[in-house]
Amino acid sequence: MVGLPFSIIFGIAPFLPSRPWAWVYGIVTICLSLTSCCCLPAAIPLLIFWIKPEVKQFYGFGNQPATPQDSI
Repeated sequence: MVGLPFSIIFGIAPFLPSRPWAWVYGIVTICLSLTSCCCLPAAIPLLIFWIKPEVKQFYGFGNQPATPQDSI
């Protein structure tokens, strides 16, 4: 009963666009996999990779130019 919804949730992730909400979707699914001890060996390195600045920039975080208010 639980396998089918989770397979749909994890299965659509590769087809999402590179938008900030898709990065959040990815981190939520990684955190869901942290709840199972058999998934921990794969989820921990994936989580470390997912929070790197390069990955965040690919999904649209940090692409905005700095504004004068940011330096105050």
